[in-house]
Order: sequence, then C-alpha cells, then structure tokens
Amino acid sequence: MRIGFSSPVLSPQPEGLLRGRSYGGDIANPRSDPTLPHEPRPQAPQGSNSKSLVVLHSARTCCLASEWPDQVLGSGGHGSDAWLEGRARQLFRAAGDERREMIHAARCLIAVICAILGMSGAMAQTRPEVTAPVMQGAQYFLYVGNSFFYYNNGMPSYVTRLADGSPDVERPKLRGTMVTIGGSGFDWHDLDVYLRPNAIGYYVFDKDNNIVFNKRNKFYDAVIMMDCSQCPIHPQLSAVFEEYARKNAEIARRHDVEPILFMSWAYKDRPEMTERLAEAYTRAGNANKMLVIPAGLSFARVVKERPDLELYQSDKRHPSLIGTYLAAATIYATLTGLSPETSAFTADIEPQLGTYLRAAAWSATRDYFGAGGSPAHSTAAQ
Repeated sequence: MRIGFSSPVLSPQPEGLLRGRSYGGDIANPRSDPTLPHEPRPQAPQGSNSKSLVVLHSARTCCLASEWPDQVLGSGGHGSDAWLEGRARQLFRAAGDERREMIHAARCLIAVICAILGMSGAMAQTRPEVTAPVMQGAQYFLYVGNSFFYYNNGMPSYVTRLADGSPDVERPKLRGTMVTIGGSGFDWHDLDVYLRPNAIGYYVFDKDNNIVFNKRNKFYDAVIMMDCSQCPIHPQLSAVFEEYARKNAEIARRHDVEPILFMSWAYKDRPEMTERLAEAYTRAGNANKMLVIPAGLSFARVVKERPDLELYQSDKRHPSLIGTYLAAATIYATLTGLSPETSAFTADIEPQLGTYLRAAAWSATRDYFGAGGSPAHSTAAQ
C-alpha cells in the first residue's frame, strides 16, 4: 500500500421475414388461423389513415418496416406476429405514395421508444443541482483520494500550472495538496484529522526549496474527494460510498471547508462503468449539495472522439500523462467556470493535442452542467 501526501435493444429481424415463410391465413381476419390468439382486430380511429393505424397498433411492426421495408412488403411471417406483419403489408400497399412518409414516421417512433426505454444515456442521466463552487474564487484545495490522483507526479500540480498558464486575470491560483492512499475508498480516510488546525498544509516548500509557514486562518478553502474506482457502483460498497459522501460533507463544512466530489473514469475495458459512475456521483452530489467534477465524462468523450489516443496506463485503470492532463483540465473548468483552452501549459504534450484535450474537457464540463455559459457562473448551492 502506498500512502502519499502532497434498455432493451430492438430484436433482430424475425426468422419468418428472413426466410420468406408463407402465411396461409386471411390477413384481413386473423381469426381464420387457429394458431393466432383470439383478440379483436385493431380499428383505425375516426378520421385516421392507414399510416396512423400501422404506427398505433404495432410499434414492433413499425420498427421492422422502418429497418426492412422490402422484406416486410415481400415476405411472410409466423406465430403471433403473423397477422400484424400481414396487416402491415396490406396497409403499405394501400399507402402507395405515402410509403416513404410511413418509413419516416416509423423511424421517428423508434427514436421516441429508444429515449423512453433509456437507450440514450445522456437523457437518462440525473442532472447536477450544484453547478458552481459555493466559495467563488477559492484558491487552496486539499485532494483526498487514491492513486488516480497521485499518478504522473500528482494531478493537483497540473491544475495549478493550467491556472498559472491562463491569461485570464480573474483566474484563481488553484493551489493543491494531496492526501492519497493507493486503492483507497472514502472510508479509508479520516477527513476530520486531515482538516484539524496546524496539521496538513501548515507549511509548504517554495520554488527554491525553502520551507514557508502558512499564516492563513485556515489552510484550505475546499476538499476534492474521490472514492475508489469501483466503490460507488460496487454491490457491497455503494452504500459505504453514499454514507461517507454524507459524513465527509458534514465534516468538511464543520471546518468551514467546501466539499467537492471528483467523478472518476471507467476502466478502459469496461466503458459501461461511465454512466453508472456518473449517476452515482451526481446523485451523491445532489443529496449532499456538493459540486461534482465530471472527469469521467471527459474521458468518455475523448475515448469516443479520438480512440487513437491512450488515456490509460497498461493496467487499463490508471491515467497516462494525457489522461491526468485531461482530468486536470476538467477540474480547472469546473472550479473556475473558465475555459482551459487559453492556458499555455501543455505538460510537454504536443501543442495541437494539448489544445484538443483542453477543448474536450471544456465541452464535457459544459455539457454535464447544461450551461449556456460558464459552469461556475451558474447556480451554486446555498
């Protein structure tokens, strides 16, 4: 152990449609086939046309018609779907020139069904209620977490240097100190001890390696906390995550320090973790009136847009240099409400790549907070 300080998917095309199985019953009267269930035939509402009837009486048939119109028109079906498929063929013939409009309507229906059933993660995700730091202009941060923070010589130093490299005169200094334990979760840390007077942070080293004693009344404005990489969504540890998110928020506020959550990223080979982690951290943030830094969503954006970039170490969990840089840019954007795109600090990354990563962090942060303007210029928790 190292301790450091510093929805359902649309079903495939039915077998009958693929193989062109014939249907011998009367498609206008499904009761003529004893293999079909006896249920009333749907009737078109007053004033409706064949197009609306197909959409209303069988969402599934519409989906098939949308994806495979030629097969629906030219082949048979089987089982309890046979009458619906046959009825669809009949109505498509009657529609004539309206066929293209029908396909468009069916595709629209598919989009609505997908949204309702949660096939779109963005629509299903809980929105953050806290969209800005309570302490505007906070400058001193304690990072409490694990190896995700301390890899690549410590994420806080990247945040500080991004801020120092920004030309914006309103930017704060964003100084940071880490308290990290490899593999740790919330419950491994004693936040009350960390924030006690004259403890962590009461002296620092300057650029010439001289010890300088801090004279501030308190050493930190805010604490940025991260649970272990799986804990918020682990079946045995998610309750611990929720419990300590609440406890640590209360402890921080007793010390007049603002609590902030850091949303970690999915493993490289488990991208499905992204949405679940985002949901867990956002819900914990809302429940305890805490700001959430959406680093995991920045990772997901870059993985999708630039799969050629390597954000991970070989273990598929810890961040590479550019992964740490991306997460730091997300922290900067969340804490300041300013775009990191203008910062001159590149961490020795190729300039064009650095520009892309800072822009991706800014876009992911804005999307998460739903901000038309800068996140930190929106509503803060009261």
